[in-house]
Amino acid sequence: MAPTQVERDVNDSADVRSLTSRSPDGATPENTQDSSSEKRARFSAARVVVLGYLAVVTSLALFGLLLTHVLVDGTLGRWDDGSTRWLAEHREGTFDAITKVFSRSADTFGIILIALVVVIVLAAKRRWPQVALLVTALTLELSAFLAVNTLVARERPDVERMGSTPSTGSFPSGHTAATLVLYVTVALIVSATAQAYVWRALAWLAAVLMPVAVGFSRVYRGLHHPTDVIVGAVLGCAVLLVAILAIRTWNPAEEHERQEEAVR
Repeated sequence: MAPTQVERDVNDSADVRSLTSRSPDGATPENTQDSSSEKRARFSAARVVVLGYLAVVTSLALFGLLLTHVLVDGTLGRWDDGSTRWLAEHREGTFDAITKVFSRSADTFGIILIALVVVIVLAAKRRWPQVALLVTALTLELSAFLAVNTLVARERPDVERMGSTPSTGSFPSGHTAATLVLYVTVALIVSATAQAYVWRALAWLAAVLMPVAVGFSRVYRGLHHPTDVIVGAVLGCAVLLVAILAIRTWNPAEEHERQEEAVR
């Protein structure tokens, strides 16, 4: 049956609207708006990373300079030196072996290996925001550590050291910071994905115990002052917070796309 004149007019009007709703390159206003929103989200996330990085480096570097030039001869400085000296004088075979294991687990190779395994597992499940969180947090930790370490340039404790001594300075403890970032990030991921309470509990237990064990091991082995470890933990918490804020700033655009796909 041939279409009536009214039906032809309606179809022609729909075609005209379809053509005029597209930009010269074929994109619809909705697609253009989504693309613009995603660009704004990326820019905002990058701004969070840059400003957060500068804030962390500046604050920790200022504290480090205050510690090494003003507080070093005060109560805090004497506690730092006394603690490392006392531990060096009370070393014992069992603790020597245990601290070696924990210290080595937080070396660059150990952290990268564990992080790589986590990234592969997350990528296989297509959990890209969580991959981005881990990679961003560890990248921030390393870059902030190197900047603060160079600016402060604190010498290692004046005690006999166990194992090889890194070429970097003592402040802050990069081993402690990296361990905290890695295991707390894993705990956050497990808490968001695992159904069984036991896995969430084990993940958070590791997130608490591993940084403490690594930090103690580094002081015990004469490689750091206690304040280096404390500030290392602060560094880890700070860069992890920056990474979380950055991913949450970027994620709304992705969430919007997923909602639209679900509607379709």
